[in-house]
Amino acid sequence: MRKRLDEYNSYISDQDIQAQYNNTTSSSSYSSITYDNSFETSLMPNNLNHLSIFKTFLDCTLIRRFVGDFDHGGRLYGGAHIELGGRVEPSDADKPFKRYRRDITINGNSVTELDFSSLHINMLYNQLGLEGPGDAYSVFKEQPLLRLLAKRLMLVAVNVARSSTIFREVSKWLETELVLKAQFEASGYSLEEIYDLLLERHTAIRPLLNNPATGLKLQRMDSDIAFNIIDEMMNQGIPCLPVHDSFIVPSQHEKLLEETMKAKYKERMGFDIRVAKKY
Repeated sequence: MRKRLDEYNSYISDQDIQAQYNNTTSSSSYSSITYDNSFETSLMPNNLNHLSIFKTFLDCTLIRRFVGDFDHGGRLYGGAHIELGGRVEPSDADKPFKRYRRDITINGNSVTELDFSSLHINMLYNQLGLEGPGDAYSVFKEQPLLRLLAKRLMLVAVNVARSSTIFREVSKWLETELVLKAQFEASGYSLEEIYDLLLERHTAIRPLLNNPATGLKLQRMDSDIAFNIIDEMMNQGIPCLPVHDSFIVPSQHEKLLEETMKAKYKERMGFDIRVAKKY
């Protein structure tokens, strides 16, 4: 295990991995970029139509972090790319210097990021010998922001013992997501009602929820799958950056990444899973 990770870290250290970030005050050399009107740019302050773009090199070497023993946790951390934003959040409007993973380049190539759909929920079904539900949060398919809230509720439910803790943790998170909070408050739902809808959707796995050990065991399994994916891509000569349940590669290798993700998941879990493209 350690030897393979050392081999990956040596390999990834030899790659030219950079990310751009926004800065309007530095005296360093820069180029200017104009953003088209879009949902993402609408979340930026009005005076940021033109942004100065700077490049910074990323150290993407990894460590595995276990919890208690080698059967719990084990996820890959440490890489600078993991700390970058995965998407523009409603709360990012006042963060003009935030960087995003979509702005990474690998050896001069733009990148794409693919992720497993509803990974832990599908894994719970598969552990019971059942086909996964695909989109675990489809009860709010037509309301993207509420779907994010439903996802947060279920992921917290996997990892905490008490329902009251679920609602407290999600309420705290909502305070940092003001656009989502406003839509939630306007929806007429309570957190308890949304959670009940999710439980009705997932009665089969309900006995597996509200157990912190469940989440840590799932992390051990998903981290093994993640490492097998980046190891296989490395064997193919393709740098691949993991972000827990999603993976970043040069855009020209998107198809191979998708095939590898599906294959390594099925090797471990015995079932198919859907892979979605983030960008």
